[in-house]
Amino acid sequence: FPILERTNVHYQMLKPHEQRGLLQCVLDVHSRKLMFMSTHLDYHNDDAERALDVKTIKAAVDPNTNMTAIVGGDFNEGPGSRTYNRLSEFLTDTWKAVGKGAGNTFSSSGPLSRIDFIWHSKALRPLNAAVPKTNASDHLPVVAEFALE
Repeated sequence: FPILERTNVHYQMLKPHEQRGLLQCVLDVHSRKLMFMSTHLDYHNDDAERALDVKTIKAAVDPNTNMTAIVGGDFNEGPGSRTYNRLSEFLTDTWKAVGKGAGNTFSSSGPLSRIDFIWHSKALRPLNAAVPKTNASDHLPVVAEFALE
């Protein structure tokens, strides 16, 4: 789909380490605007930066309340976490809506966990979601198919 606009916003850092951000593209999908965002949140135990990152994501979605939005990436926390719960206030977890099974995507040194997500706004209807097996990364991808309402 044609890219109409693109932006890369750097997240606020509370401590010096790897800069993280939110890549945003507005796409023309059959003459409708769709905002697609990709991100990789901080992994440190203290979730203060992730809390700020969620505010940045919400600010990117809120001004575009009439625009459909998809946010995908590595959120470095799973369901039930503060980050997950805050995102759930304004976006829907696609896996929770249509995925089957645990949807686990990552295992560093412990058990598999679900830290990679696709979130979507209400104007989309998720049709299916999958976590294909691959050796391409230390994370498994999450893929989903949507219908525009």
